[in-house]
Amino acid sequence: MAITLILEAQNFDPVCNPIEWTFETDNGAQVNFSFIVELYIEGSLHSTHEVYRESGDAAKFNAQTILRAAIVNNKFTRTDLDIDTLVNYEVYIKVYEKYGTPPATQLASVEESFHRYFINGAFRQSKWIDWDYQDYSIYPGGKTNLFLTDFPRNRKDMLSITESKFLSIINSDDTSCKVDVVLYNISGSVVASATWNTGLWKIPMLQIGPDVLIPETSLTEANFLNTYKYTVKITRLTAPLKTSETYTLYIDQGCDRYTRRRLHWLNKYGAWDSFTFTLVSDDSSDVTINNYQRDSGIWETNDHPYLLRTGSQMTMSKYSTDKLVLNSDWIHQDVQQWLVRELYESPRVYLQVQDDEVVELANVYEPVNVTNANYLLKQRKKAGLIQEQVLITRSYSRISQLG
Repeated sequence: MAITLILEAQNFDPVCNPIEWTFETDNGAQVNFSFIVELYIEGSLHSTHEVYRESGDAAKFNAQTILRAAIVNNKFTRTDLDIDTLVNYEVYIKVYEKYGTPPATQLASVEESFHRYFINGAFRQSKWIDWDYQDYSIYPGGKTNLFLTDFPRNRKDMLSITESKFLSIINSDDTSCKVDVVLYNISGSVVASATWNTGLWKIPMLQIGPDVLIPETSLTEANFLNTYKYTVKITRLTAPLKTSETYTLYIDQGCDRYTRRRLHWLNKYGAWDSFTFTLVSDDSSDVTINNYQRDSGIWETNDHPYLLRTGSQMTMSKYSTDKLVLNSDWIHQDVQQWLVRELYESPRVYLQVQDDEVVELANVYEPVNVTNANYLLKQRKKAGLIQEQVLITRSYSRISQLG
């Protein structure tokens, strides 16, 4: 008599979609029968669950709600060329039979699942049912080798030499990898290059913006000032070797008429995407006024005159919330459709504060809230030239003195 695991959660499934194990028993005729499921995260018992048969002698366990809350991302830093994308991710279950009068867990019946790894992702149904992590893996035998972003590869991913950029990829067996960055001028000649080995990460997050490459590698600001584009790829160092796609970034050397505003956000894969808004942005504030009414008369000895200078409707305090409107330059419809779907649906967005905004806070990442309530996937044949406007509420507010 035994438990059989019929279907197990797949490696690197997105945690915000169903995470299911199905199993059956040949002992279902026992009185008071049920299954006991233990969920383990990072080798420690997280929770214990009792589930019942749903179809014949088979049952299922869905860990989506638990894992959605338990698995979180690392935040990017400015001093590491690579870090692990996730904080915790290894998950497995143990399934036991429980029966008898009174019912008791049969410890000898235990069946343990494979140890799986998950991304902090959330897919639409059509993407999820067709998901194969090997499309985004540099493990040998994988299908393709894409970084975890849907930025259209046939369009230019632009950034300036003061801005950040992040790329993540699945490295299933957390072996050491090598990163190669090569800078090219507009003629296609190599300007400079840099190489480093990553840590032993399951999902390495490469920090390949010039703002980090310049202080942390041999690449210099002068190198980037002579650069038209540069490429990034990551290679396994354990045989058999496998290399990622070669991702290309373009340096924006244009003169800025307006303050550049670069956003970084958690995309549907649990990695980080970025985009810079280069046209004029508008800062504004919503002010909430707390009023009170008082007697406008005052006592002067035994007299109670009403004076104009006393006032009646008074302000107790004011509460200010800052807002920001960002405007993109003209963009291709592929970029617009990628941008709105990823950015507007992301729960975590950061604004990269630039030197000319707050000098003492140069290149920090301020959390902000994107408040666009809907979006349209624009088409050039209908919209003509395409721009996008993003509405932001800053996460910090101000309360005035008491009046």
